[in-house]
Amino acid sequence: MLDLTTTWDRPCRNRTAPLRAERFLRVRLRPRLGGDGLVAHVALALDTSGSMEGSKLQEARQACLAAAELLRPQDRLSVIAFSTRVEEIVRDQPMSSVDLRDLAQRLGRLEAQGVTRTDMALQWLDGTLRAHQGARFAILATDGHPTDPRGNVLEDFDDLHSHAQRIGQSGINLSSIGLGDAENFNGTLLVDLVDRGRGRFLHARSAGELTGMLREHFEQAQSVGAEALVVELTPQMPGLELQACCQIAPTFLPMDRPEPAEGAWRIRLNNVRGDVDTDLLFHLQLPAPGFAEPSGIRRVLTVVGTVPGRSIQARVETSIENVASLTEEQKLNKDVHDARVLWDVNVFQDAALHARTLTETGDYLQLLRKSAIQGGYSQVAQAAQEQLDQLAANGQIDPNASMRTSQIVRNQGGR
Repeated sequence: MLDLTTTWDRPCRNRTAPLRAERFLRVRLRPRLGGDGLVAHVALALDTSGSMEGSKLQEARQACLAAAELLRPQDRLSVIAFSTRVEEIVRDQPMSSVDLRDLAQRLGRLEAQGVTRTDMALQWLDGTLRAHQGARFAILATDGHPTDPRGNVLEDFDDLHSHAQRIGQSGINLSSIGLGDAENFNGTLLVDLVDRGRGRFLHARSAGELTGMLREHFEQAQSVGAEALVVELTPQMPGLELQACCQIAPTFLPMDRPEPAEGAWRIRLNNVRGDVDTDLLFHLQLPAPGFAEPSGIRRVLTVVGTVPGRSIQARVETSIENVASLTEEQKLNKDVHDARVLWDVNVFQDAALHARTLTETGDYLQLLRKSAIQGGYSQVAQAAQEQLDQLAANGQIDPNASMRTSQIVRNQGGR
């Protein structure tokens, strides 16, 4: 079974000229497949380069072990340590055959040494999970900047970006966790990787935070109701245009605008959870109804959700209300409007993260704060204000504050 509903942000009004109307459509999905759910395949790549020496590595070992204890007997676990090379701790083992005491001993023998070969970690995560079916989650945990084999910090990230893109397109969700002080790792890169890998970005400053984040990832891997879900939008109105789209809940994910194929726009989602709603937001441009056109309902889209490989499909004929007055047109659906504002919030935070000058950063943070206040996202507004205060007082922003804001902003959809 697949639940599928559609909701507009507001109706359309008759026009005296052939204007176009900008509207936002929320598509809400939840697969309900029953049973014990899908087998969860979880692969963790843990940075053990020289910068992980001391308590940081010890805490990471403990967090990994504590999270592994949550997996069910049928779930499969893979763990590596990566630095100058990749060291496999466990590869694609069902938890029913994993000896946690042996795992603890293997983790305990890890030493912090070498450079940070993030490229090798991505290759291993991809190769370990790509051939499997079921819910597939890759987690990259690192405290440093990616390097080449000689230890030189990479300046060109195109290959890393491309590999993360391929991972996401193959049906795997790639998440990243920045460990420790954000001064020491490239947070912008970690965010870019998960945008392409369709996962989550998190920042763990302590052992307790890392343990909680890993446990949450492993729990979510067990809650997947469909390893893939295809959403198809077929226009039923001449001149309808799709401007942009994103996933807004349970976490934010930017999406490329799909090109129409065979008269429809199609989006494929990875590892869709069955315990919460997944909300997509579509920015559409509709031909406005003519002045003489009567009030009522106009058919706009056919929305179909399909779980590939299963006889599960849901179909909704989506219409929009055509109204006569400006007052009626301004009646907003608060939930969809707040989701649209949250989209703006994420766009402004991403722009602040990638800004080339502090002036640009400040400008985007002001827009972020304003949008967060408008949407009632008080925690986001406070985080933006803290960064603006730092900028005014010190002429710079603490990277830890920036990473905290990115993490908060992306997880507001499940509030």
